[in-house]
Amino acid sequence: MQAKVALGHCLLVLLVLHTFGSPYSDFQLQGNIGLSNETKISVSGLSSGADFASQFLVAYSSTVIGAGIFSGQPYMCAVTKFPKSNVSKECKDPDQKKGGEKDEVPRCADFCIGCKDGEVLPYDQCKRPDPSIVEVNLLKPSVDKNAKAGLIDGLGNLSKRRVYLNHGKEDRDYLDGSVKNTANFFKLFMDKPEEQVVYEGNIHSGHAYPVPGDHPWTCGFGQIFGLVDMPVQNCDFDGPGRALSHIYEGVRNLTSPDKHRKEAKEWEAKVKKCVEHMDRTAMTGLKGHHLDTVTGHELDKQLKPKLDEFKYPGLRWFDQTSFMGANNEPMFADRGLIYVPKDCALGRAKCDLHINFPGCGFVKDVIFLTLAVSLDLNDWGSANNIVILYPRVNGEGATKDQRDGCWNVYGKTGENYATKEASQMAAVKSMIDAAMRGKLGDAAEGAVSTSAKKTAFLLIICIVVLCLLCIIVMFCCRSSKVADDGSSQPLNDNTVAHDEVTSWKCCT
Repeated sequence: MQAKVALGHCLLVLLVLHTFGSPYSDFQLQGNIGLSNETKISVSGLSSGADFASQFLVAYSSTVIGAGIFSGQPYMCAVTKFPKSNVSKECKDPDQKKGGEKDEVPRCADFCIGCKDGEVLPYDQCKRPDPSIVEVNLLKPSVDKNAKAGLIDGLGNLSKRRVYLNHGKEDRDYLDGSVKNTANFFKLFMDKPEEQVVYEGNIHSGHAYPVPGDHPWTCGFGQIFGLVDMPVQNCDFDGPGRALSHIYEGVRNLTSPDKHRKEAKEWEAKVKKCVEHMDRTAMTGLKGHHLDTVTGHELDKQLKPKLDEFKYPGLRWFDQTSFMGANNEPMFADRGLIYVPKDCALGRAKCDLHINFPGCGFVKDVIFLTLAVSLDLNDWGSANNIVILYPRVNGEGATKDQRDGCWNVYGKTGENYATKEASQMAAVKSMIDAAMRGKLGDAAEGAVSTSAKKTAFLLIICIVVLCLLCIIVMFCCRSSKVADDGSSQPLNDNTVAHDEVTSWKCCT
């Protein structure tokens, strides 16, 4: 499974060439990014990121108004023993190969609620192989206990929140029923559960965000010879958009990116037309544009900067090191990504904030960057003045989870891993607080810009074709030595020579 995910990430990286040209822009991000006391904050995530978004909403329900959960398990489910849980005395890593590295540490939870001394739980008990063992009502006591101890916000806040959950029909990581358990968990705490909690599981996506668009990734599991489960899949369904629309329902009406693009295109055409006619309107306004009393000099002053705004890229790196404790206790990467709509950056709008948590495997900058631009969260942010924050963890630690860049959702740092005392939880909250004070943008680096899409697209087509050829060769062909008499024998280290003829014979 890990190999499939890794290959999916590799192919996803190739798609960055279709979007990016030069890596940076000189547009400067102001310290204040349009956030205020009126800002509404929401979260989302996939897989490990969805698990983290779920527990973050529970812990900080006075701060967060809702969550988008794309294949995520219930709060503290991984460490809770259910009557049907298969406990053992030995923790086994399901992804660890036989005879693995000596320093490989199993991924099971460090503690278990309801276990006897020495008992451990299966690592993936809440999502596979049998999610039916989960009884969500047995998770409520842990939530109540943490709330009474002040380790999470009061449950009166949670009762007012909204949650959108999505599970692909072809998802092989979180099996049928796993995400429904998460939906049923949240319903335990809601005032109007059927209205506040929405679950959709009828899309034929894999373990991924289902998105609309024309990008060359198909919907479902195993798009290329059963090898790849891309984390973003073109399913003619806008999962991130559905999540945001549900979360903000009753708070504000969101504008779809398509409508926003049309309006922006019309406005851009109007501005360009004004600028083109500027030389011919020296001291008079442009008839029909309600600018009859505006001089040519004023037109130049007002309209040319607006043309420059259309080049504003919005997405940029920001420094995460200031949120790290001693020895980088949260295990954060040095930098994350932030998308700031231009009206927010220029202080022309009161903006909201959405935090997206990536799943495992995004420790490399280019892979992480490609995920952020492949989602349509930035489009929704641009259309609705929502700042999108993408924090992430690094690829260090004792366990395979930590080295894969997974969020701490399995109790690796002790009993309070899912509370406000946990290092990762507190660090993300600190990022939110910094953004609200206008301090997060001060640490932002140059933005990523777009260019040369046609050339990049041709390049990506060539690379994808080469990848497909490599896969075909790997699975369908074998190398053999062709002797002078026409017979063939397998190649080995002793038979290969410079004057020998080698050919590939395809399997039938």
